[in-house]
Amino acid sequence: MSGNGIIKIRRKPNVAAGIRKLDVLVDGQKIGNIANNAEQSFEVPPGAHTVQVKLWSKSEIINVDLSPDSTVMLECGIAPDFWKRTLLLGAVFLAMYLGKQFAKENLVLCLALIAVIVILAVQGTRSNFRLGGTYYLRKVDDDTAIA
Repeated sequence: MSGNGIIKIRRKPNVAAGIRKLDVLVDGQKIGNIANNAEQSFEVPPGAHTVQVKLWSKSEIINVDLSPDSTVMLECGIAPDFWKRTLLLGAVFLAMYLGKQFAKENLVLCLALIAVIVILAVQGTRSNFRLGGTYYLRKVDDDTAIA
C-alpha cells in the first residue's frame, strides 16, 4: 500500500433508483460513485474525514479517522423510512384529490382522510420518522456484516 487508508463502501440492493449510481463524497468532494448491489474501495490520505453518499439528497455524515494502511467499512442503502415518507406523501395527494372531488358531497369522508393522514404523521414521528435523505450510510464492523 502507499500509506493511504481505504474507505470501502458496500451498497445494498434496492429497487428505488437501482439503476442510478450514488455519488461518494469525502470531505464534501465527489471522489467516485457506487452502483446498486456493488462494493467499491476508495484510497484516501490518512486523517479525519467526513463521508456521505448522494443521489437526490445527501445521506447523514459519517466521520472516519483513517490511519495509514487501514480500512474502514461502510454500508449504504435506501433509508428505512423512505417508504413511510412515500406512503405519507401519496396519502396527502390522495386526500387532496378526493377532497376536491367529493368535498361538497361528503365532508365526513374528507375529514376522515385528513384524520388518517394526521395519525400516520404522528405515529411516524414517534418511531424516529424523519424527513431526511433517501439513502443512509453507516459504519460496519467487518466484511461479514455487509455480505
